[in-house]
Amino acid sequence: MICVYGVVPNDFGDDIAIPLVKKFDGDRTVSDNYRCITLRPVITIVKLYEMIIMKLVSAQLQLHSLQYGFKRNSSYSRAIFTIRTVVERYMLTLVLLSLYVH
Repeated sequence: MICVYGVVPNDFGDDIAIPLVKKFDGDRTVSDNYRCITLRPVITIVKLYEMIIMKLVSAQLQLHSLQYGFKRNSSYSRAIFTIRTVVERYMLTLVLLSLYVH
């Protein structure tokens, strides 16, 4: 159905993402202490289809340097760190500018 008609069944999008704590004795406010699992009602069919598609297209994939998901040695925690760093520097700049203006 997918390959012939180009239509993905609605059930393929019914996922539930659950964050799991990696270290129970660690700081639960730190995103690195979590990993996410996805529950799918039609897990075997979807996983099998994903594996087939990845085998077919993985050689042609060109990911942007800012892409964090679906890349080896890259994770959402790197993206969060980058965003936090940019925001902290921006906020510091605003504080310094406000002190300079006053």
